Amino acid sequence: MFIKAVVSYTNKKRQPQYAYQLVQGIRTPDNKVRHKLLLSLGTKWSLPKPQWPILVERIEDILSGQNSLFEYDAEVDRQARQIAESLRQRGWSGPANTQTNQHNLQTVDLDSIEHEPPRSAGAERICLQALRQLDFINLLESLNVNKKDAALYAALVIARMLHPGSERETLRWMLEDSAVLEILELHDQLPPSLDKLYRLNELLWKHRVALQRALFERERNLFSIAATVVFYDLTNVHYQGRADGELKCFGRSKQKRNDCPPISLGLALDAHGFPLHCEMLPGKVSECDTLQKMLNKLIKLPESAQSRPTVMMDAGIATEDNIEWLSKGNYDWVVVSRRGKPLAPDGKPNLQRTTSQGSKVCVWRLPPEYEDAAQHRADDDAKEAFLYIRSENKKAGDTSIVSRKRQLYEQKLQKLHQGLSKKYCTKRVGKVHEKLGRLKHEYSKVSQHYTIDVSEDDKSINATAVTWSYSSQCQKADEQAGSYMLRTSHTNWSDDRIVKIYWSLTDMESTFKSMKSELGLRPLWHQLNRRIQAHLFITVLAYHAVQTLRFQFRQHDIHWSWKSIRRRLRNWMRVTTTLKTKEHRTITNRQDVRPTADQARLAQALNMKAQLHRKRWWGKEKKIARNVVTCTIWSFSKKTGYQYLRRIVFWLMRN
Repeated sequence: MFIKAVVSYTNKKRQPQYAYQLVQGIRTPDNKVRHKLLLSLGTKWSLPKPQWPILVERIEDILSGQNSLFEYDAEVDRQARQIAESLRQRGWSGPANTQTNQHNLQTVDLDSIEHEPPRSAGAERICLQALRQLDFINLLESLNVNKKDAALYAALVIARMLHPGSERETLRWMLEDSAVLEILELHDQLPPSLDKLYRLNELLWKHRVALQRALFERERNLFSIAATVVFYDLTNVHYQGRADGELKCFGRSKQKRNDCPPISLGLALDAHGFPLHCEMLPGKVSECDTLQKMLNKLIKLPESAQSRPTVMMDAGIATEDNIEWLSKGNYDWVVVSRRGKPLAPDGKPNLQRTTSQGSKVCVWRLPPEYEDAAQHRADDDAKEAFLYIRSENKKAGDTSIVSRKRQLYEQKLQKLHQGLSKKYCTKRVGKVHEKLGRLKHEYSKVSQHYTIDVSEDDKSINATAVTWSYSSQCQKADEQAGSYMLRTSHTNWSDDRIVKIYWSLTDMESTFKSMKSELGLRPLWHQLNRRIQAHLFITVLAYHAVQTLRFQFRQHDIHWSWKSIRRRLRNWMRVTTTLKTKEHRTITNRQDVRPTADQARLAQALNMKAQLHRKRWWGKEKKIARNVVTCTIWSFSKKTGYQYLRRIVFWLMRN
């Protein structure tokens, strides 16, 4: 097997174009050597030629099932796994492994081969690796949690990462679809009950303060990061039930579910996206009133003795009272200004940048005259820096939204005007003004851009026409589209540094989006406050592990979302096969399927070996184990045996 480049001429200028092929040398019956095409690698294959022999050697090792003595380059190993996978799909198995252990050779009946329903195992091992890096199980044992419950806690967090749902659905997933209990060595015991999971959730909520502090310290030491920036934001999730108690009460829902009481979640992150602290708050709480309470409850960082971290907030929390409180507490901050935006400054911008999407961003640092006009304190230490930013990408989005709302608003005005000349339509002046008021409230963002006049008849009873025109606010809104203004206490920072640290605030929004859509933060199925809090807290713990994985993946140039990672790991299954020998003995072989190239790449990024995890046993041992369990059933009384019968049946099916 080797790689060759085939030259072809595809245009009139006779310019050569190379196509790369993986071929195999074979000898024909007339003793001639011919090349057999195994796989076409395309014209854009970019692996350097000196690495071709190494790639072929790695492909042969993968196809023959041999373990390599040396470590290969990550790119070579990735391409070798992809090519080997393509060859297997084409029915080419490669050279046979001649190092087969003679003691494992058995004569079996092929018609007796049976496969049990497969279970997912590879994704569970990836998630468990993150929990082991965070020392999660040992941390729980240090909080006086027994070893079995600590392992079951890990199973709950893994289930929230891979299959978010209620406790009932989590239990079904553990017993029927996943091998997480076997991986955590809990399969030899009776399966957990639903009440057990509820009790564990509530106990986990009681240890939330110690868990959050220990996990963040572990993440900070594991990746050598410093907590110099704190991002704080608030979100809420709606609850399908009645509003009763202090936690479940009606308020402004960000999901526009005003028919359901929301429950708020306050979350503080560091600059790398790791959670520092979370707090469950009532749904009616105001965003700007939660900052001081959250910062007072944050874990005490080692650097806090010398300097406080820089606090990042959006405009909803950056009130004047909060900024003044931060200044008095020696906190630095970078926020979006809530004041009215001025017009774009004259002259060239102080900074021009191009984002990864190709959008152009211009930054102006406003002169001190604007700062003095903003009613600032005269103290020199209290001065702030103001940055005016205009983004082409944001301008395109704002313009599209405003244009759509203006179009709908004008259509409603036109419909109201045409109804004045039709039967059975609104004509009374008072009713017309009432409808205009409702339209202004419905389209509040664009209604201020119009000047509307209502013409009346001679008796001032009916309206005759509704006319509108653009006001001065319309032109001003168009000029300010795509722009915003930043305020910061770091007057000595460069414009580039301020803008970059603010752009990282988008990670907070992506965090909430990931927790809601990928980690099952919503919907809520519980009725009691303590179970609702425990449900939200397990999602935060799952995000600790997800962020630990994604941080390491990004270091290996893997920038996939957690949803995409979970989709790639979905078919990394564990298969159980039973077959009979000629002596009528049953052999059960349980092992993981061969990982794909992407799965092996994810495992290598975590320093994991993509092994098959093979386990094999004979039917005699299985029979003895079942007899022991059967005898155990009869040792129970009738009532106790009936309660455990279903759980034991599940245990037998799983083993």
